[in-house]
Amino acid sequence: MDGVDVVQAAQQREAELSSLSPEIRDAQLASEQLMRDAKQQGNQGNLVMRNGKLQLLSEDDMGADLGKYRWGQTEKEVTIKVSVPAGTKSKAVKLDVLTSKLKLAVMGEVILDGVLHKPVKPDDCTFTIEDEGTGRLVTVTLQKLQATSASQHWKCVCDGEPEIDTSLFGPAIMTADPSDPAGLAQILAAR
Repeated sequence: MDGVDVVQAAQQREAELSSLSPEIRDAQLASEQLMRDAKQQGNQGNLVMRNGKLQLLSEDDMGADLGKYRWGQTEKEVTIKVSVPAGTKSKAVKLDVLTSKLKLAVMGEVILDGVLHKPVKPDDCTFTIEDEGTGRLVTVTLQKLQATSASQHWKCVCDGEPEIDTSLFGPAIMTADPSDPAGLAQILAAR
């Protein structure tokens, strides 16, 4: 887009916004900002439409608390969090990740052992351990082999574990900058 096209696009956008009621215009601008923020943060896959309003759900909202562990996800990662006693060291964590299998044991207790819901990039999967309140928190980060969004997100970490209802997240909401032909082509190709 050259300078003249950018100015014309801005003028057209201003005209569109001025024709809306203040409430609708404010809602439109808030939704556009939310989409920009989600894209910038890499959380575009967590945008959902609820009650006619665009919302950005947290990774925890896209997962579940299953007692032994809780999990969440973004479009590119799944995180597994396990609360452990204070003083727990990283050598107490045993993590084995293959493309389609996971085994996680903490202090000798098997937390997860099974076939992953969808494939991951094993070499990019890690864990950290840090203080949390009066204890510690083990956080496992799995890198998804393929990005997911909305109702296409993972239903569980390992098959056989309790599943979340991803249909509640609705269809994927995709965004693109109107001045980015490659981004627009990508969205159209995905349809």
